Amino acid sequence: AWLRPPLFAACMRRLRLWLLRASVGLARIAGALPAAPAAPDDTAALAETRRRVNELHDLLASAGFGRAVRRSASWRGRSKPLKIFIDGVFDLTHFGHMNAFRQARAIGDYLIVGVNSDSSVEEAKGLRPVLTDEERQAAVAGCRFVDQVLAATPYVMTEEYIEKLVVEQGVDYFVHGDDPCL
Repeated sequence: AWLRPPLFAACMRRLRLWLLRASVGLARIAGALPAAPAAPDDTAALAETRRRVNELHDLLASAGFGRAVRRSASWRGRSKPLKIFIDGVFDLTHFGHMNAFRQARAIGDYLIVGVNSDSSVEEAKGLRPVLTDEERQAAVAGCRFVDQVLAATPYVMTEEYIEKLVVEQGVDYFVHGDDPCL
């Protein structure tokens, strides 16, 4: 044991502070950079994504999920902003997280990001994140693609919680990456 507990805790606090400052600094730099012009491939990919969402929208309506589809009818008429929700731990935020935010934001008009609480992550994975709830929320809020951050979202979402987001936040679509949830 080359590090005694008080010394280890102090080192971890310094590391967390340094990582948070670095993350916020990188987010500021990224926000200050001009947006890259959309490549023809990006435009085609976005059009294909919207076409698939419209197909899913029609499939849900035909399967009897009319209430959910009516809530998201703004996709075609755009009478209100289309709200997208994505959640995650976002510990040691990196390019992959920001790219997920970018892709989710491109689908709609308003991106809500839920940051999973330390306690729900620890319960699901057995370990707490390196950064605290507040540090992870600050890093996510620094991303220019994010319109709103919801604190302390559960790692495992229940049907009731999803319904609460639809009713209280007006979420139209939920987005999740292709990584497995452990």
